[in-house]
Amino acid sequence: MNCLNVLQNGEKTDSFTPSWGERQGDPLSPYLLVLCLERLNHIIEDAVNQDAWKAITTSQGGPPLSRLFFADDLVLFGEATREQARVMNHCLDLFVQLLEKR
Repeated sequence: MNCLNVLQNGEKTDSFTPSWGERQGDPLSPYLLVLCLERLNHIIEDAVNQDAWKAITTSQGGPPLSRLFFADDLVLFGEATREQARVMNHCLDLFVQLLEKR
């Protein structure tokens, strides 16, 4: 069984081995999802702030819209170009790489 660590105030705690594991339907699952998606939110926000990700606007002078998170759903918005699709794909790849490191 895998040993786990938790980051608390930016530092790893001692390793521990879960006795029950994390399963579908586990009450902890939604919180873990929110924590993971928060990291994806930061990746997308950085890409938007660096003008790599061209967010859309819903009205003239309205705020930019690049993503919507709702429960366990994610909707991405951007300019309809191949380059923007590559930027979105790069952000998602970076997110997956970060998850695999942990």
